[in-house]
Amino acid sequence: MESYVSGIFAEERRNEIFELLRKNKRITITELTEQFQIGSATIRRDLAKMEQNGLITRTHGGAIERESAYYELSLNLRGNQNQNAKLGIAKAASGLIYSGEVLMIYGGSTTQILAEQLKTKKNLKVLTNSAGIAFTLLGINNNVVMLTGGEMKVETGVMVGPMAIQAISQYRADRAILGMSSIFCDEGFFTVSPHEAELKRKMIQLSSDVTIVVDSSKFGRKSFSLVCGFSEVNRIITDSGIDEETLANIKSAGVEVIVV
Repeated sequence: MESYVSGIFAEERRNEIFELLRKNKRITITELTEQFQIGSATIRRDLAKMEQNGLITRTHGGAIERESAYYELSLNLRGNQNQNAKLGIAKAASGLIYSGEVLMIYGGSTTQILAEQLKTKKNLKVLTNSAGIAFTLLGINNNVVMLTGGEMKVETGVMVGPMAIQAISQYRADRAILGMSSIFCDEGFFTVSPHEAELKRKMIQLSSDVTIVVDSSKFGRKSFSLVCGFSEVNRIITDSGIDEETLANIKSAGVEVIVV
């Protein structure tokens, strides 16, 4: 059970520490003890746990942000990050989708939240590489749900590989809805794994309309595998944390940006 110190649970405190690091890139133990009014030993335990989970890199006397765009965080960890932003993004994406549409949805923390929002839609045909998304929509309002099959990744629970590619190749969709690990204005959309990039690229090619759902922390960074350029995407839905320069650059590339 998580400890409760100075009016806040440990998991909540770690989420706040992560947000501070995301904004400031580095932070000291002294700064954190003053911020949360707790002892340095508790802060050190928090940082050790966060490093173990791949969120940060500890330094002598503090921590720095880990370039996590190059690493695959677990779905549970990603689900705990920027939850309010992801919910707003998911609601906006759901508002674009009509009953009876055919969807390709790539599994991720934001698209899992989107699946919950889609329970109000009827007669959807959903092809996904996420068992979580499939079970969320299965048996709801006459929806038809199909899983790609393929190799399931331990970190994220999504299915990738040749079997997944083959499974979706025979279908065409009204919309593809995908998350991305990072977005870099001069180049396009990135993910951490070549296998994930290949499947995302295929979903984009087979869909008439493409929506990327990402919180604002994903902008201005590169990951290992390029998925596609801006010309292959219709819109991005993100939160108000996106800076004005990035927003203007993406719009100038011809991509609609919905900010929630």
